Formats: sequence, structure tokens, C-alpha cells
Amino acid sequence: MKLNIQQLILWPEATNNPPVQIELPANKVSVITGWSGTGKSSIIAIVDYVLGSDKCAIPVGIIRESVSWYGLRVETALGVMRIARRSPHDQDYSNDYELLTHDEGARAATQFPIRNRHLDDFKALMDSLCGLSDLPLVSGEQPKGWSGRASFRDMAAFNFLPQHIVANPYTLFFKTDTTEHREKLRRVFPVVLGSKTNQQLRIEHQLSGLQSEEKRLSLELRQRRSAIESWRAQVAGSYLRAQELNLISQGKLPAGIPEMIEVLRTVAENPSRGIRRQPVATTRSAVTQLEQLRQQEEYLDHLLGDARRRLRRLKALDATVNDYGNDLLAERDRVKGLDWFAEAAKGERQCPMCGALETSAAEIVEQLRVPVRQLEELTNAAVGARPRLDKEAIDLEKEIRSLEQRLFADRRMRQELEIDVRPNIGETAGQRLEDVYTFIGQLRQGLAAISEVEDESGLSAKQRELSEKIRSYESELREIRSGSNIDEVLTKISVLIQEHAVFLGLGHQDRLPSIDLRELNLRFFREADDKEDVKQKSDFLWEIGSGANWMGYHLSVFLALHQILSERRAVNPVPSFLIIDQPSQVYFPSDTFKDAVEANRTSSTEGKLPLPIRDRSSDLAKTRRIFELLVNAKSLDKLDLQIIVLEHADETTWTGLDSVVTKVRDWRGSGEKLIPESWLSK
Repeated sequence: MKLNIQQLILWPEATNNPPVQIELPANKVSVITGWSGTGKSSIIAIVDYVLGSDKCAIPVGIIRESVSWYGLRVETALGVMRIARRSPHDQDYSNDYELLTHDEGARAATQFPIRNRHLDDFKALMDSLCGLSDLPLVSGEQPKGWSGRASFRDMAAFNFLPQHIVANPYTLFFKTDTTEHREKLRRVFPVVLGSKTNQQLRIEHQLSGLQSEEKRLSLELRQRRSAIESWRAQVAGSYLRAQELNLISQGKLPAGIPEMIEVLRTVAENPSRGIRRQPVATTRSAVTQLEQLRQQEEYLDHLLGDARRRLRRLKALDATVNDYGNDLLAERDRVKGLDWFAEAAKGERQCPMCGALETSAAEIVEQLRVPVRQLEELTNAAVGARPRLDKEAIDLEKEIRSLEQRLFADRRMRQELEIDVRPNIGETAGQRLEDVYTFIGQLRQGLAAISEVEDESGLSAKQRELSEKIRSYESELREIRSGSNIDEVLTKISVLIQEHAVFLGLGHQDRLPSIDLRELNLRFFREADDKEDVKQKSDFLWEIGSGANWMGYHLSVFLALHQILSERRAVNPVPSFLIIDQPSQVYFPSDTFKDAVEANRTSSTEGKLPLPIRDRSSDLAKTRRIFELLVNAKSLDKLDLQIIVLEHADETTWTGLDSVVTKVRDWRGSGEKLIPESWLSK
């Protein structure tokens, strides 16, 4: 996302004072240098607040009390924009914005802002500019919390390295020291790196919607098919009832259910034809059918009762065999020591009573082997009988289910023909015209239920169509995922981090640094001591020690990330700027920098070490190395990144790099600060 900060603007509470304007050229490494307490570290909080932060982190006191509006002039894909947000003063934040675009974006800073937008309007515009999908990051659920859509505000994690993070071994990214931002960034990272594209998100949500619909449709189909199967079970009864009403010709039942349904469908479509049929003796036929069904029921009931009795006896036998087998196993365990006993009694042994040598002990032990062998055979037979009994029990259960289904079907057929159990048919024969129409209505209802499920435009066809779409989307999704592997992207980033670490002279260069997306920290992989152990050992950033290493790896990670992100060009969602606050703090705090510079100058002019025992020239050289790294980054053709450094070090550390590094503010001996003294005077 193209977003370069051209100008930082602060409008005072007193309108007679001129606004503060700090120019920030995008083609340079812009440095704001000054001592502690001058307000330079507040710049990150100001930029973050203007760019839509939900909370204001600008320090309470002079900066909040003396400023009425905070503003930025930025260059975006829409051109130059002037963005201003009202100071929250003693509140958490303000929703008031002035947003000027196109020609109005160049309006002079001397013209104070006037509210014309709400915070939500600003966020919506920036979300559209960064090109992120408005779909939730997780499909199949309502957008909420950490699983909501990725937004422009989530990208701030890659734009700021404030003082409390730049050398923090436990926190690598801006605001991820809180659970809310950390959990959200874990889900956003694949989108940022391009391993999950907007197209992939769209397909995932479409696929999730189709799968939910297919699941709902399958449930409905199961319910309807259950009702249809219940109706199918009485198709034969309906067929016989139609014969009884003389709607179809007399005769044997068709061989299968589909043939019966087809005949009944003809009756339902043209009932008048059946009603006009010549009368035949249907009652006698129906009574005969009833008697046959009754006899069939009695036969099936007899078979079912016999099968159930056999199953009960079999289960009782199984329980007995099981108990008997357990008893035999226990007995067998008691004679396990026979082999040892036989070995111990082998050969001649002296009688403890008379002292004579005898072999009788071994002979008696050998005689024991016969009953023990019989016990073994009996135990094996009892234990081996269990599986055979299990199979027979399962076969019997299947037979019982089959008999129950047949008995149920015959019962339904008999119920259809039984006059006394029909609703609204008291003592009549059930042959009235009203009875005929009632039967045809019930018949049509059952056939309609079948049509709704099984016809070309029915639920089954819809389910097949949904299944085909699901397979198509799954195939497309697999193809997209195969072309965007996040591990490959992370490997490229790891190589770049290592290159920057070597340039800065950091420790642990022999280990491969890799961003751990779960911990959101840097992980260093080293070869295992055991070569056969293919799994590598690893250490996190907080385990490697040295503030200089922590700071250096923070810079290396952010530069490597922006190098990879810049390759995405127009689809890169991260704003193209990076603000770094006091990277040299690990070498010397702000209040000792001046002494360090003077000591270095004294040692160089007199040819000896200064009174402070520590030689600060090494720290100054390492600080210069930081600026050399940033200059190298700016020289990369593919990297369109604006770099802003807030530093207590002065131009001593970047001498010779002035063509790329530019000092935009110097709040040192002059007494100047972010907030001018004129704003504070009475």
C-alpha cells in the first residue's frame, strides 16, 4: 500500500500560534534527533493516533494539552491527502476527523482543520486503499473478535518500532504485547504475506456456505426419505386397497415396489378413469388377501419368536462359556510353575528322611503333566469358542431384524385392508365415493413427497448440484493453496534476516532465524547434536541474550519483511513506511551520548583512552552500522520504503551518508522541542 508521510502537522489550541510542521522526505532516511524529554518518541504515538488508533497513546501533559488537532500530509494511490484528528485531551480518543483528498490535500497547514469525517469513515477509506477483503479471516462463522476481517489498522504492527519494542526480546511486533492484537495478528499474517489471498478467502467463504447448505439439505433429505420409506412400506397395502376400490384391475401384486408405485401414479393422475371401471367382486378378493396376510403374520411371528429364544439361549451360553473360560485361565495360571518345578526335581534327589537317592520326585512331577495338559486343551477350547459364539449371535440378530421388517410390512398391508381400523369408517364397508377420493388424496400426498425428493428438480437433484459445486470449489482452493506456500515465503524472509544480521555483526549468525507465527517471535534453528535426529533444536529471541542482538534482529526482521512485501507491489496491504525509535539505546542511553562523543573525540586527538574506562568508539561504530544498514535498504530498487528514525545520536554517527540520511530536526543545544516554547508562554 502506497502511503508515504510527507509532513507531520500539529495545530495549537491557541489559534494565534503557527502550527508545527515537520517535513519528512520519502526518498531519504529522515532523522529527528534530540535529547530525552524533547517529544521525539511521541511522534510514533501521534502518527498511530492520526492513522485511526482506537486509543490515544500520546503522553498526557503538555503535548495533549497544547495541541488541538494532530495531522499528517500523506501521499497515497489517491494522491496527496491531509488527515487531521482532534486531540482527545482528557478522553481516550476522539472520533472527529478532517479528511482532505485530491486537490484539497495540498491545503496549507496554516488553515486549521474543520471536522468533516467520522473515525469509521476514515477507517473505511483506508481499508479500501489497502485492498484487503471485507470477509472474516475464518469462514463458517460470524465475524467477531480475532476472527473478524483483516483491516488497515492491523497493518500498524509492521510500521512502528517504538522504544519499548525495538530491543524487547519478548515482543517483536507493535502492540502484540496485548492478547487482542497478538491473536489477531496470528490470523492476519498469512493474508499479509500473500499465502492467503482475497480470492482464497472468497472461495473459502463460498465453500463454507455451500457446505452448510448441503448439510442442511442432507438432513432434510434424511427426514423426508425416512417418511417416504415409511410410505413405501405400505405401498403394497395401498395397491391392495386400490384393487379393493376397483381403481385397478385384480391380480397378483407386481414384483417390485417401483412397479407398484408406477401403477398407483397412473391412478392418482387420472382417478376418474378408475372410478368408471366396470364393478367386479372386489370384496371377496380383499377378504382372501386379508386371510393370507393374517396367516403370513402368524408364520413370521412364529419364526421371530423362535429366533429370539435362540438368541437368548445363545447369549446365556456365551456368558457361561465366558465365565468358564475365565475360571480355566485362572486355574492355568496356577500351574505355570510346573516347568520350573520339573527342572528343579529332575534327576536323583536325596530323601530328607532316609538319605537314599531317589528319582520318585521327578516321576511324580511328570505324572502331573497329564492333567495340566488336559487343562490347557480345555482352556484353549473354551477361549476359542467365544469368537464362534459371537458370529452366531450377530447372524441371529440380523435374522431377527429381517423378520421384524417383513412382519412390519405385512402388518401395514393388513392395516390398509382392515376396515375397522380405518379412520372415519365406522361400520361401513369403506366403499363410498368419499372413501375413494380420500384414498386418492392420500395417494397423491405420498407420491408428491417422492417427487419432491427424487424428481429432476427435487431435493436429491439439488443435493447433487451442491455436491458438484463443492467439489469444484475444493479443487480450485487446492490449486490456489498449492501456488502460495507460506513456508516458502518465511524461508525467503529468514535468508534476508540472516544477511542483515551478518552485516550488523550480530551473534548467532550460524543459526537460521525464522519468524514463529504462533509465538510471533524470532526463532533460531540449530543443527541437532545427534546427526540421526533430523529434528532441529531451536531457541527464541529472548534466549540468545544481549540487547544489541535483540535490537539488531528487530531491525533485520522488519527490513526483511518489507523487502518481501514490496515484491507484492499493488497487492501489498502494508503502508510503505517504517518509524524506528532510538535503536542506539542499547549502546548508550540518551543522557550519555554527548559524553560518549566527546570522549571519543578526546581519545582520537590525544592518542589515548579517555578517563571513562570503556572505549565508546566501538559503540559509535555499531550505531553507524545501523544507519549503513538503513542506507543499504533505501538503495534497493524493489524496496519502496520510507524510513524515519527518532534518535538521540547526532550526525556524528552518519557522517559520509548524508546523500541518503537527512536530519529533519535537531532538538539539542538549541532548546527546541516538539512543542515550541511560544505555545506555552502566557
